[in-house]
Formats: sequence, C-alpha cells, structure tokens
Amino acid sequence: MVDGWIANSAVSVNGGTLGGTGHLSSVAVNSGGHLVPGDLNTGALILAGDVSFQDGELEIVGKGSSITSVAITGNLSLNGNSTLEVTGSLAAGTYTIASYGGTLSGQFTALNIPAGDTISYGTRSDSSITLSVVPEPSTFMLLGVGAIGLIAYGWRRHGSARAKCGSRTERI
Repeated sequence: MVDGWIANSAVSVNGGTLGGTGHLSSVAVNSGGHLVPGDLNTGALILAGDVSFQDGELEIVGKGSSITSVAITGNLSLNGNSTLEVTGSLAAGTYTIASYGGTLSGQFTALNIPAGDTISYGTRSDSSITLSVVPEPSTFMLLGVGAIGLIAYGWRRHGSARAKCGSRTERI
C-alpha cells in the first residue's frame, strides 16, 4: 500500500498487489499482478508517468456514489489479457475509474463488471475510462409498480370527485 510518494522509481507488479492513495512514477502491472487504487472503498492512486497492463488486473471498488480510481499523467497501455474488475454496489450514474493525460492504447480483454453496466474508453487522448452504472431491474420494477399505484390513486380520486360533482348536480 502506497500512501506517500515513491518518486523517480518505476514499479513492476509481478504476481502481487499494489494499492493505496499515494503517488508513484511509472507502473507495469504484469501477469498475476493487481492494481487496487484507493483506501477503504474511496480515493485515488496518482501515477505520475506511464502505466502498462500486460496480463494484469485493475480492481475498482465502489460503494454508494463513491468509487476508487487511478489518475495517470502519462500514457495508459492495456496489453495482453488485461482485466478490469469492479466490485461493490454503486448507485446509478457514470464514474471515472481511470483518467490518463497521455494516450490510451488497447482495451481490457476481460470485464468483470455488474450485468448491464458499460465501459467507455474516452477519446483515447487526455481523457478517461468511465463506468456507466444502470439501476438493477428490480429498481425499474419497483418504480413501475409505484407509478401504477400513483396513477390508480389519481384515477380513484378523480372518479370520486366526479361522482360528488355528479351527485350535486342531480340534487339541484
């Protein structure tokens, strides 16, 4: 875990895990390596250089409307069988999981993200990779049931008001 600054030193992750909310220079995440930014489901890992995934994995954790992320000032290369894994429970919305100041080459070959969620790789130059989270189908179902209930309630009240008005006109 890096919570400080490791300056002017390239880091290679080979079969281990690199994480935290600190600052590093360039990073290579190789086969079996995991890059896990953040600390306790929040925060960003700042990488002041290039980042390369060569069969490595980026693990992102979300909770509510907070998500971990990585900020890269240089280029981002997604090579080989690089993997993106998103865990936790996120509210509907769009979240930045990785920003890059240089260019992006490649894409994740394996996506372990919740069903229905999508990834955007940005413009591939000074941009970001984002995760779009859609509400779970149960949320849509609950909203639909609620809407039907409100409509039925409105019609019932409207019908009751018409009946009252109709009964008044009959008395006159």
